[in-house]
Amino acid sequence: MVAGMNSKTAWWIGGQLLSLAVIGGLWSELRDLKGRVGQEREPGGGDGPSPAKHGAARVSASDASGEGAAARSGVSPERRAAAEKAKSGPAVSQTGGRPRVESTPDGGVVFRWPGGGRSLALTPEELTGFEQDIRAARMEPFIKKPGGPSWSPGQAAGAPDTATHGDFATAWASQSQDGGKEWLQLKYAGTTEIGEVVVHESYNPGAISRVVAMMPDGGEQVLWEGTQDPGTAGQARNSSFTVPPGISSDQIRVEMDTARVPGWNEIDAVELVGRDGKRQWATESTASSYYGEGRALGATAYTSQEILLDLPEVEKR
Repeated sequence: MVAGMNSKTAWWIGGQLLSLAVIGGLWSELRDLKGRVGQEREPGGGDGPSPAKHGAARVSASDASGEGAAARSGVSPERRAAAEKAKSGPAVSQTGGRPRVESTPDGGVVFRWPGGGRSLALTPEELTGFEQDIRAARMEPFIKKPGGPSWSPGQAAGAPDTATHGDFATAWASQSQDGGKEWLQLKYAGTTEIGEVVVHESYNPGAISRVVAMMPDGGEQVLWEGTQDPGTAGQARNSSFTVPPGISSDQIRVEMDTARVPGWNEIDAVELVGRDGKRQWATESTASSYYGEGRALGATAYTSQEILLDLPEVEKR
């Protein structure tokens, strides 16, 4: 009969037998648990446990939910007891190492760490940059890949897919138009000695202010800086930036001053061209902001004030 069973039937019977064995083991452990809890009562015959014994009873009850699995995984009762003791101990302060935040009359902030020996002051401009960095870090896992939310940085990763000049969701656009400094950072599959960077500007081109290579040691190398030719209004264009010899990288940052050209300044793709002729499209991309941010994938777009309110002990001077 066993020989005639198919594999699915054999697996089903084996599973049922294993389930019965597990249930039997759990029943035995539950009886032992009841006996231990009964022994925890006060010697005077009182009806309820003392506070200390109540704590012990809670630990035992907690063990009941995971004791069988822990025993099967080889965790000793001593280690389980130590873990429960650590969980039931005094909570570690979540704010002990975090700074107090004070606002300044000019709209900046000062961070002061406990102990009085360390502080950091940020001007309003620096605070804006801090806000952008926080936002970019929070959003990065969701929006950096090709095919992400509309106008997200991921829309600038991969090959260009915006056919004509216009405000299309298949390109990256910053959170606001004419807002000033913004950036788009792109990562490529391989490091190469860069010969050229080609930026596909699909809407209102001409706002690029700087192109930077991110170096392997964490530094930056400026590839181009200046003011673009505004070009012909109403036309997309491919802006080419020639790079001097000897610069190798797999990451590029395109910086923009969106106040230079009215309207949203959108980028569809950025091509990295090696001196060996190899051409690459970005595999992922991040940005200072993007249009529609905070409405995609449940993510939150923080303002400077909200970031400060999220830190403890905000004070005014």
